[in-house]
Amino acid sequence: MTLLLRSILMADELPTGDKAVFAFFELLAIGAAGESFAKFSASNPWQGILLLAITAVLFLFGLKWAAIKKSIGTGTSATIDAIIKDYRWRLIIIAASLVLFYFIEHN
Repeated sequence: MTLLLRSILMADELPTGDKAVFAFFELLAIGAAGESFAKFSASNPWQGILLLAITAVLFLFGLKWAAIKKSIGTGTSATIDAIIKDYRWRLIIIAASLVLFYFIEHN
């Protein structure tokens, strides 16, 4: 039973390259989407609309990363790839996102 659940719930390998960038931005978009729905239900529609727009931008950025990477040049795309792959930068970006969501929530 455990092997069956592990094969269903766990990925065979961690995403790398463009898939890792997509997964990272998808996670940020999911957080923004959840917060936007909370804003809509709390009778604060403008903040909900803003967060929904942020959600769309993050998700589309993750989806179109391969095309964006080609258009921005190899140096910039290599820097972004290196930042996303380094766990310290991921922690900084996630912490900054949490602080942003906190300030949106309490204003």
